[in-house]
Amino acid sequence: MLIGKTDYKDFERVPSGDFVAGEIVEVQEEKEHTFKGFEGAEDKVGPAVRLKFKLNGCEQIHNTRWMKPSTHEKSALYSKYIASLFLGIEPGMEFDTSKLKGLKVKTLWNDKEYQSIETIRPIGDKIDLSGKSKDEEVPF
Repeated sequence: MLIGKTDYKDFERVPSGDFVAGEIVEVQEEKEHTFKGFEGAEDKVGPAVRLKFKLNGCEQIHNTRWMKPSTHEKSALYSKYIASLFLGIEPGMEFDTSKLKGLKVKTLWNDKEYQSIETIRPIGDKIDLSGKSKDEEVPF
């Protein structure tokens, strides 16, 4: 019997190296998500959020990892997503994650085994906190 690496999940790869346009179709939330402890550390249970994307040229929905719903300046949700997409937000401000749903974005994905977003930008101007936006397309 040949024993080796087995792919238990078959993921659709997102093209890397250039921006891929799409839309945030869902903001998924869990009140009690289990965050696995790293290298023997205890698991932690708490609220979590992740973004689900419909990307141009892809058949499957792609998502971010589960993140703590925090606007602390070093949190993944704030530093990678919220600060990149919204105008006028500052660390520690209260923020409604439902404002992300329906937002048209362009994303740059890495080429690792388990892909993740390297960079995300809104299509057009950043969205201001009053919810207003310009629906102009940006060529890329």
